[in-house]
This record gives sequence, C-alpha cells and structure tokens, in this order.
Amino acid sequence: IPMRGVGKSSSIILIGFAVFVMADWLAEWSDHHWSNKIFVEPLLVCMIAGILVTNFSKYRNEFSEILHRVGPPIYLAFFTLTGASLEIQILAKTWQIAVLLVLIRMVTIFLGSFTGGKIAGDTPRQNWVGWMGYITQAGVGIGVAGGIARQSDFDPWGSELATILLAAIIINQVIGPPMMKWVLTFAGESRLRAAGHDFDGTRDAVILGHKTGQPLMLAEGLILHAWEITLVVVDGDLEEEIDRPGINVVTLPDISEESLGSI
Repeated sequence: IPMRGVGKSSSIILIGFAVFVMADWLAEWSDHHWSNKIFVEPLLVCMIAGILVTNFSKYRNEFSEILHRVGPPIYLAFFTLTGASLEIQILAKTWQIAVLLVLIRMVTIFLGSFTGGKIAGDTPRQNWVGWMGYITQAGVGIGVAGGIARQSDFDPWGSELATILLAAIIINQVIGPPMMKWVLTFAGESRLRAAGHDFDGTRDAVILGHKTGQPLMLAEGLILHAWEITLVVVDGDLEEEIDRPGINVVTLPDISEESLGSI
C-alpha cells in the first residue's frame, strides 16, 4: 500500500496492538462459546510475522528501517511498565531464588554449549568458554513474565513468579553483555580497534585526482580549513598545471599499490 513513512510506522504499531487485542478477544470468545479458552500468544505471532516479512518478501530493508525508527518509544514504554510491575517487597524476600535460577541457567547453558561444541568439533578452548556468550536474556522473556503476572490462571502466585523471573532476567541482562564481550575477545573473534596515532598538529589528506574539477574543488575547500593536501594524479590526467599554496601535486604512472606506496 503506497503511503508515507509516518503512515507506515503508524500502521505497523497499530497492527502490533491489534494482534494483542485479537488474542484477548479470541480467548474470551472461545471460552464463552466453546467452554474452552484458545489463547494465541501474540509475541509468537509477531515473531513469525517478522520472520516471514524479513526472509520471504522484498520489503526486508524497508521493514527493518521502520522498526528501528519506531522502536525507541515502544522500548521505553515496555521497559517502564515492566519495571513498574516489579514488586520490591516480594523481591526482597525471594532474591535468593532469582540468583539460584540464574546459576541453574548458567550450568544448563554450559552443558548444552559444551556438548554441542564437542559434537560439532570445536576446540576445547571454545567449548569451555562458549557458553558465556548466551547469558544475556531480555525481550521475549520479559514479555512472558509479564503475561504470567496478568493471567488470572496463575493466581494467586502468578505475581510472585513474575517478579522472580524478572529479577533473574535483570541479573542476566547486567552480567551477560560484559561476559559476551570478554569471551569474544578471548576467542579472538572480536574486531579490535586499530592502534591510534598521535596527532602531530597538521591535518593532511591525500586526494586522488582526474580530469574533472571535483578533486580540486574538494582540495580548495579543505585548504580553507587549514588542511594540507596532496593531490595525486595519473600521468597525463592533469589538463593544466596547479600552483596553489597548500596543494602538493604528485604525478603517478598509474593507480596501483606500488605507485601509491611511493607517495
């Protein structure tokens, strides 16, 4: 449907809310007419829709761009409501259970990662630390915990269970990213930053030139901001001599690694 960016963003948000409304309506309708409640998990529906649009349509890039644009306010509301639902009084009495759940989850992730790595033929170095990259937990887990707290089927202990699960997720969310960063560096899979160079006080640049005037215009613009320019041209590509302060013209026989290395 042709529409502007704001219309597309609004449509996606409305469709997302409609999924939740329809899920609640279906549960009530089926319970009233069939005496059996049919509940379609809206988070799962949205995940499947995202998979289909991303992998089986030509709108992948546009869809991702819209989601990135509308995401921040949705995240803000979602995590604010999640934090507001965290009952501190219950957490103060049950934090030991949350820590125990985190430890049990770590152990099971380690066993699964180590076993899978062994079967796949990974090195012992990777098998012993690979589990650390899977600790981070949020998003769907928080949504499921919130659903437990809202569903009357889990009364009277649904709120307490949701608080414990949210506390465990928060712990995983805090310790997970640093562990992920460390294990990537340890395994040699991180993209380390190149070593920086000390600024010598001179801003200089090399510009590859040709017969058009664009490289020269760029050079003159940089000179106005106190840059020193080296203009590299191929032999015979320069139609007129350049004699301007701040521009050093270098003529090369061709553009190659050897020629550029001689500058």
